[in-house]
Amino acid sequence: MTLGEGVQQFYVFCAFVALGTLIALPYLFVMGLPKNKLFSLLWDVLYGLATVFALWKFNLAVNNGEFRLFVFAAF
Repeated sequence: MTLGEGVQQFYVFCAFVALGTLIALPYLFVMGLPKNKLFSLLWDVLYGLATVFALWKFNLAVNNGEFRLFVFAAF
């Protein structure tokens, strides 16, 4: 049984809030480091792709792949 089955959607919302926080922390840390434009470009592209993949996998695991408006608001 996954978290989205038989559990109120509020818990799923809270899980996405936690995921958004966990994903934002490393990004904010690296953005505070001195860097050049090429590193910044590569970091943004790679981190963006990793974030999309993490959101997709997390949504499949937690909410059975069902996207609702609150998922984007929480993330």
